[in-house]
Amino acid sequence: MTSRAVGRIWTTGLIVALSWTLALPAQAAGSFTIEQASLAFRGAAVDVTVGIACDPMPPNSWASVGLFLEQGKFTAPRHVQGFGNFGAIGSFGLDCDGSVHSYGFEVVPTEPFTDRRYRSGPARYEATVSICTLVDPTTETYHCVAPDGLYTGKVRIAPKI
Repeated sequence: MTSRAVGRIWTTGLIVALSWTLALPAQAAGSFTIEQASLAFRGAAVDVTVGIACDPMPPNSWASVGLFLEQGKFTAPRHVQGFGNFGAIGSFGLDCDGSVHSYGFEVVPTEPFTDRRYRSGPARYEATVSICTLVDPTTETYHCVAPDGLYTGKVRIAPKI
């Protein structure tokens, strides 16, 4: 076998290995679960507890979670959508140390659904864990990313505990 043929085989093997590696899914930087969801204030809100693990952050960074909760078919008169979050820039945020931590907050209906109520039963959610890093302290400008993208799923809202 000539050195040129060996070079082609080595190059072809390297290209195949690289393309296989690039095709692998990216590793997630954390995890998200809804640990519990229960009615509050006669359905005017849902008390939610989430479990979140996120990797350690760069200096001058802060992390938060936002949760969109939807119940019923969009065209149905009892359809309701709402939003809740945990974490505020400059004060409290998520503890990102690689371990799962629990956070509780309320989800409340958003416009134009503020006159509607959640019910016990199935619902759908979308959530993001955002990491924001201070890039300009003079203007308090942050660069925010959601390293794991959008978490989606279904949850059962329990009656008030």
